[in-house]
Amino acid sequence: MLRKAFRFIYLAASWLFLVGVAYQMYTAGLVAVAKTASWRQHAEMGFVLLFLALLQLLLIFPARLPKPAGWVSAAAFVTIMLQVLALFDRTSALSALHPVFGLLLFALAWWLGRAAYRAVRAPREDRSSSEAADA
Repeated sequence: MLRKAFRFIYLAASWLFLVGVAYQMYTAGLVAVAKTASWRQHAEMGFVLLFLALLQLLLIFPARLPKPAGWVSAAAFVTIMLQVLALFDRTSALSALHPVFGLLLFALAWWLGRAAYRAVRAPREDRSSSEAADA
């Protein structure tokens, strides 16, 4: 029962993360192309995404999600950290990878959202099979 609750929280965090990444790209477009917003919005959303990625990483264990979800959650967290590091030296070629990391984050977020949805919709485990596994 508790595992199911953690899976629902993970599901919410995953889809919020996906929407957040899309919004992050939107604010970048507003600043770079339309010149109607500030980079501050973009940077603040980055911190929200970092928090959501960390939350997902921490929820992997109590939600008992499959190992691939854990690895992809870790990859999303590391990708956000690389995005931040890429901006420290804006004259390097690494800083040009910032939007590429954004695209990678979107793909990872999509995968995590779908994996979380499948985990929540998974049929209940049969008690006899879980008792057999404990023996």
